[in-house]
Amino acid sequence: MPDRIGKMFYYKARPWHGKGIALDHPATAEEAIKHGGLDWEVEKVPIVTADGTPIKRRVAIVRKDLPHSDPSIPSFLIAGLLKVV
Repeated sequence: MPDRIGKMFYYKARPWHGKGIALDHPATAEEAIKHGGLDWEVEKVPIVTADGTPIKRRVAIVRKDLPHSDPSIPSFLIAGLLKVV
């Protein structure tokens, strides 16, 4: 199993790879998000071409906890209609 998985958790039986946080009860949705490492926020960022020209009606959905200069960050590329909540 690759070590680049990030955070994970388990309840009862320890996984074969031995990784993760042991919980003494089934996780609630909030606990699963936290212990699974999914407790980050996202934001809309305008998409521009290499020369800085904005691409109309398109945005990238990116994690707020990662630097915007990394081209591997966008989680989604969408039309500007989606509302981030």
